Amino acid sequence: MMNFKKLFMVSSLGIVLTFAGCGTQKNEQAANSAQNQTKQETPAEKQKTLTIQEGSNNMKEVIKQMKTELNNKEEDKVIKTSEGLEGNWKQFEDNIKAKSPELYEKIEDPLHTINAAIKVKPLDTKTLNTNIDNLDKQLEQLQKLQF
Repeated sequence: MMNFKKLFMVSSLGIVLTFAGCGTQKNEQAANSAQNQTKQETPAEKQKTLTIQEGSNNMKEVIKQMKTELNNKEEDKVIKTSEGLEGNWKQFEDNIKAKSPELYEKIEDPLHTINAAIKVKPLDTKTLNTNIDNLDKQLEQLQKLQF
């Protein structure tokens, strides 16, 4: 009877350790997979850089489209279109930050407000229009600068 208990305990311990080891291996594989995906995405993002002129022109086009959609009360389209603002900004914002930190902050302020305002339902069109206009003015200032 004593041998049976010892054999049962040793077997149970072996099974527990085996399953614990398999779980750890899967977690490590998942972590390695996530790290590899991050490493692959980073160089691709760095390759997508725009000149200041290209980036500001793209953002102004997005702003123009958003204004039209806001006037037409197409909330879902406004939300979808607004993604283009941040997407374009990310591609050249570091360049602006290095060359003109003051203007960088003036662009970031309305951009953050727009990103926050599109998350509120129903959309606050007054706030959005005000900040879109402000962002447009700052982008015009940016285009006037010679870098």
